[in-house]
Amino acid sequence: MTITKLFSSIIMLLLAAGCGTSTPVGDTPSESSGTDLTPQPLLVTNGTLTLVIFSPLDKAVVTESPVEILGSVSTDSTLTLQGETHILPPGDFTLMADLELGLNELHFTVSSLLGNDVELTLVVNYEP
Repeated sequence: MTITKLFSSIIMLLLAAGCGTSTPVGDTPSESSGTDLTPQPLLVTNGTLTLVIFSPLDKAVVTESPVEILGSVSTDSTLTLQGETHILPPGDFTLMADLELGLNELHFTVSSLLGNDVELTLVVNYEP
């Protein structure tokens, strides 16, 4: 199986699992509602461009700064995070992001060479 087919299969499994849906900040599903409480990676897609953030999870509480961002893109991309631009090849990536005490909104903007763009905001609570 080629890397492209493997990556496509992983993306399809993530989509089938309901990735990309998120609960607004401050809302927490309750166990009695029958809602799946398993944390899900964040996923956004536009055409051939897909961005997945595996870690940290949305609304995560972290105790260290900078925080390590683990993600994946489906195609050659330019990613901007906190005003810093990164050129990414297709596949997994790791970036570091400095945090301030308390709630931090990390804004991701990703553009592919084909002109597709996606945006994603991740909220992380830094409590040393």
